[in-house]
Amino acid sequence: NACNLAFVNGSITIKYMYCHTGDEFMINVPIKQGIRKSAGITDISADYCGNICVGVESIEICDYLGLFGKKKQFAGVTKVSVMPEETTDRYMETDRANAYYDEENEVYVKSASDEVSELREYRDGDSPRNIHWKRSSILAENDFIVKEYSTNINKTVFIVVDTDWRGEKSWRLSRMSRIYAEMMSQGLACAEAGLTGQYIVWDMAKADIVRVTFYDNASLKAAVKVVMDIRCGEGTVNKACQALYEDDRLEITTEPVIITEN
Repeated sequence: NACNLAFVNGSITIKYMYCHTGDEFMINVPIKQGIRKSAGITDISADYCGNICVGVESIEICDYLGLFGKKKQFAGVTKVSVMPEETTDRYMETDRANAYYDEENEVYVKSASDEVSELREYRDGDSPRNIHWKRSSILAENDFIVKEYSTNINKTVFIVVDTDWRGEKSWRLSRMSRIYAEMMSQGLACAEAGLTGQYIVWDMAKADIVRVTFYDNASLKAAVKVVMDIRCGEGTVNKACQALYEDDRLEITTEPVIITEN
């Protein structure tokens, strides 16, 4: 905002934090010199995708001789979203349990069976509506849940998003940006194919999965923002898949897709 600050010098301290990793950054914005000064103009890097909480932490001003000054603290914040680029990738056909590696953005998309194959065992008589799931990977090999699904199946594509906490600040923000970009890409592919999609994310705070459904471009963007708000943690992929398989409210007819990175 432009204002008449001709007889003062000062600076504005701005702090912003990425909601999914908790990584904080601070910028010191000087009040520009000149007869008619202005303050509060700054650029926040959009190199990383995610929801960002931005706030003015303090404003400090003093007279041009530096004899008198005042500093005021602030507590208000604004949330902004840096969205992934909307590029459509080919849809990952989970029934075939195929996996592929995108060399350009280094993201690995795979079937959940690649990550948690110990949770499922195929037995004689199994079908998309009669599947044996292990109750837990630590239980005896023959201890299974048997789920029987109805014949009237509405196909939903389940996309498990890897939100594991890994690496140093800049690396993990870059990693999550690539995962969010592939998440958006897979979601667009589902929506354009006329399929209902559901992002599956492990929420460390709730100790449970969060399921966010989308079916078109508008609901997809809203779903991406919800996912980017969830805090990263440890072992999120395995926890999310295991909770998904054990949820009796869901009908899983194909292996979920996992968006991750090695």
